[in-house]
Amino acid sequence: MRNGALAVLALVVFAGAGARAADAQVNTIKKVAVKGGTVEIVGTQKPSFTTFPMSDPPRFVIDISEAVFSGVPEDVPVPGSGRITAVKTASYGNDASAIARVVIGFDRDVEPEVQASGNTLVLKVGSGTAPAVASRAAPAPAPAPSDGAMAQGRALAAAATASQAKPDEQAARDALARANAKAEADRKAAEAAAAAEQQRQAEVARQREAIAAADAERKAREQAEREARARAELERKTQEKALAEAQARAEAERKAQEEAARVAAAQQKAQEEASRAAAARAEVERKAQEDAARAAAARAEADRKAQEEAARVAAASAAAQKRAQEDAARAEVDRKAQEEAARAEAQRKAQEDAARAEAQRRAQEEAARVAAANTAAQKKAQEDAARAEAQRRAQEETARAEAQRRAQPEASRTVVAQGETPRPAPREVSDARAPVPSAPASGGAEVSSRRKIVMLVGFAPDKSRVFVRTSEPVRYTVSQADDRTVVLELENTAFQRSNDRRPLDTRFFGGPVVQITPRPASGKTVQVAVTLRDKVEYQARQDGNEVSLQFAP
Repeated sequence: MRNGALAVLALVVFAGAGARAADAQVNTIKKVAVKGGTVEIVGTQKPSFTTFPMSDPPRFVIDISEAVFSGVPEDVPVPGSGRITAVKTASYGNDASAIARVVIGFDRDVEPEVQASGNTLVLKVGSGTAPAVASRAAPAPAPAPSDGAMAQGRALAAAATASQAKPDEQAARDALARANAKAEADRKAAEAAAAAEQQRQAEVARQREAIAAADAERKAREQAEREARARAELERKTQEKALAEAQARAEAERKAQEEAARVAAAQQKAQEEASRAAAARAEVERKAQEDAARAAAARAEADRKAQEEAARVAAASAAAQKRAQEDAARAEVDRKAQEEAARAEAQRKAQEDAARAEAQRRAQEEAARVAAANTAAQKKAQEDAARAEAQRRAQEETARAEAQRRAQPEASRTVVAQGETPRPAPREVSDARAPVPSAPASGGAEVSSRRKIVMLVGFAPDKSRVFVRTSEPVRYTVSQADDRTVVLELENTAFQRSNDRRPLDTRFFGGPVVQITPRPASGKTVQVAVTLRDKVEYQARQDGNEVSLQFAP
């Protein structure tokens, strides 16, 4: 009997301990996977869960009580494209109050269906438009031993004790005391479990409030970010507009500087190819007050050349004549450079205003300004030529006296050198179809075998004249590709700068010339194709280092 009573007490104690062990065991979520429109959640126990939907964006939340994640990432991969756009996991609390949360995002409002099968939860996407709450109540915890159970245990223990002999009474009392203590401990454990459940529910409510607050904060942050992006976009567009305007201004200044640099480089190249006398003339152009020193240097150079040729008087006269011609050529170069600069400026303005009704009027105003500049340049050139002519005559007088005294045979050579060389006749008329070979440069200068360089391709709109300036006289031919295209070909000539190859659009000047296209050709030649508005007559000529085509208006 004593053994039977002890067995009954052991059963009661073990039942309470088993209930507490079951309550303490935590469900471990080991897998969260997405397959098409299904989310599968696998744990180690049958899940106890609650669900609720969220909006903006559409989401569905599953909270699994007394559960933790093991080996499950926070962002679960979502393969392919479907209603499910994202799956995220999060854990809250610990031990008996632990909650494992799974948040599923959708591309629109749907009606999911949640089913439990053993240790697995399965969420399927339905076809509805509004999410419904799918929940199941958590199973109630196992009841703790009640006072009735304790009384029953006491009665059983008393009966067992009465049937035993007196020597066993003390052992029975001890067993009963232990049973009472165990029952009291079980009651306290049940109360603690109930308190823990209340705490868990309070934690769930707090977490929901936190999620709502976080969602509101996220919306406010997104709104602030949208406003910040709008302000940044407006500021970016404003900066881009300012940058574009600055770049346009910089590009205009760069083009002007390039054009000025191109003209300056052409002048510098011509000066480098010339003799010391040409360098002295360039110095005269830069500083007018040094005219006397430059003239002395030029005369010294002429004297040196005359001594080398053993005919000082003839050489001095030739040098004086050459200086005068070069001064005149320099003045002409300056005038043409001014014309070219004016033409380039007019062409740029005409191209920029091509879509405007005022293009023709501006082109005419630019042409008038170029004509005024040409007049001023010609006046200056005439004054420089007059000064050079006065110096040349003085030198000629001295040279003649010296020539008569030293070398009578040289007098005839001096006269020939000082005589004015006739201007060559026009080389071509527009009706000619076959190429026209060039003659030697005007002034009787021979064309050397050195490679010539194109210094400038220009257009004088007031005269309908196309001109090509080279480093020295060049042989050329003129032909017509068709009724509206005239081709000027320069032999043994090349381009040195890429800017000299750019086409010139001259159609806005209203003359017969529409476009000028310089280009390199085969056989070390350069071609300048002139496109005409209509078939017109023209004349080709060469003056020193410049070959020009004059077209009839």
